[in-house]
Amino acid sequence: MRITVGVDDYRRCVNAAPEKGKWQAWLEEYYPRFRHVFDSVARYLYMADSVESLRPYVEACEFETCLETAERFLSLSGVERVKEILSRSARMLDFEEDCEAFLLVGFGHAEGATLPGDKPCLFFGLELLGDRMDRLAFTVSHEFMHSVRGREFSTGALTFGQLVIEEGIATAFSMVAQDLPLDNDSLRTALPFMTDEAFLYCEEHREALTREVLSHAASPLTAELAAKYLYSGSRLDERGVPGNAGYYVGTRMVVDLLRDGLSVKELVHLPVCTIIDAAMRRF
Repeated sequence: MRITVGVDDYRRCVNAAPEKGKWQAWLEEYYPRFRHVFDSVARYLYMADSVESLRPYVEACEFETCLETAERFLSLSGVERVKEILSRSARMLDFEEDCEAFLLVGFGHAEGATLPGDKPCLFFGLELLGDRMDRLAFTVSHEFMHSVRGREFSTGALTFGQLVIEEGIATAFSMVAQDLPLDNDSLRTALPFMTDEAFLYCEEHREALTREVLSHAASPLTAELAAKYLYSGSRLDERGVPGNAGYYVGTRMVVDLLRDGLSVKELVHLPVCTIIDAAMRRF
């Protein structure tokens, strides 16, 4: 397990910004060492073809604040905690392949991400993690499971249903990795971006919501579907459905399988279609 920390490099970037401007300082002082990481960030997180597309996000960053937050992460032994979580996750899954994690300062949008490509790696945004040690174990174990599953199955060009299930697998594993019981309280804790109102709606409309989400399972992953069920936060649509209900549906489906006796090691190798079939048999 290799971990690279990019806080010192970012400090040089921040110091150069008054003279060079934010974008040029970032491009010359930070980007070169982590080129392949930020190229993947641009391609897979921002759906862009070039690093130039990151310029608006770089310009919008409060450099000093981001640096202070990242330094706070280091002062709280965050790097050591990441090492511990990754090592424990690897042991739980019997994962022995090489894995590289980059602890960098991003643009305020992603606590963590699994980046595919020629050099697959894990990315963690220290400008968001900061002193949120209560969230660290969830984020790191979640992304680690994505990475392991990505090596087991091709996760390129996912269908909508595949993405929902992959997010559910990673979220469910983040619960197990912390020895949390597979109950509603733990599920609520593992989905902190859902409001109580959104979570309660999903619980009360679980069957109908699962059927609705899975009716799109074979559909190509479009911006419209992603926005409707995953990436619109807890905002309710005209029917009252939360914009992140897909995370609940995917996680609940996987948690049900774990409750039935499936192990997390078996979960690594389980095809998405098998999980969907098992979920539909419940209704």
